[in-house]
Amino acid sequence: RELVGHSSVVNSMRVSPANSDLLISSSGDRSIRLWNITTGVLIAMMSGDGGHRDIILSVDVHLDGTKIASSGMDHYVKIWDIGTPAMKQKIAASYDPDRTT
Repeated sequence: RELVGHSSVVNSMRVSPANSDLLISSSGDRSIRLWNITTGVLIAMMSGDGGHRDIILSVDVHLDGTKIASSGMDHYVKIWDIGTPAMKQKIAASYDPDRTT
């Protein structure tokens, strides 16, 4: 399976320890992407306002799977909450073969 979406080099990837279907990738395109690797669905992209202003070098996931930490060439470490009700709904929807997004 190929997960296509980043427009620059992928610098880091981590599988969630809480859900091995979830992969987080970071890239030189200044984005973090959350994927369902079982279905191939891109669940969310974290970038833009509040995101990194330069290449993202690494990502990691908290053991409980609710937070992502990222670091970049912009000299920032950012914490992303993927345990919100809205994100949980997106993750659940990524398993639906009839989803329309």
